[in-house]
Amino acid sequence: MRSTARERTSQDLPLLAVVYGARTFGVFDLAEAARGLCRLAFLVDGDPSLGRLLRRLGPVVDIAGLDDAEAVTKARPLAPDGITTFMDRDLIRTASLASELGLP
Repeated sequence: MRSTARERTSQDLPLLAVVYGARTFGVFDLAEAARGLCRLAFLVDGDPSLGRLLRRLGPVVDIAGLDDAEAVTKARPLAPDGITTFMDRDLIRTASLASELGLP
């Protein structure tokens, strides 16, 4: 019964979409930092094999090779409450996705 209550509680947490590439820092460190604060979803812009690992931690949307409009179309069903990246090279794309998704 405890795990059910915990799952319900975690579903109430905000969803943070992370634009994630092969050079993004350790996913397990990220998951640990997010625990109890938010749920994670991953917009994978890189090696699709990353998805196998990331799916253990949250929903994964493959946006590799997509333009921003296509990436937004694939990400919108997640209904994220926020979006971030940890790679400088992804900042402009992340800002564009945030704008199109209506996120701060």
